[in-house]
Amino acid sequence: MDKPLSLLAFEVLYWTGVREGEFLALTPKDFNFEKRVISISKSYQRIKGRDVITSPKTPKSSPL
Repeated sequence: MDKPLSLLAFEVLYWTGVREGEFLALTPKDFNFEKRVISISKSYQRIKGRDVITSPKTPKSSPL
């Protein structure tokens, strides 16, 4: 509870079911606060020591 950003990350992951890589790839443009929607359109991976942004694991991942 002494780390509000960590708590927020946990809450998003827990309540939405977003995968860790999808969460790490989120940008401010992915949030629509008026419609209360998070758009999952990419996923973050570390492959052979390089940061790689790919499409989500399943097509149903977008939008949340």
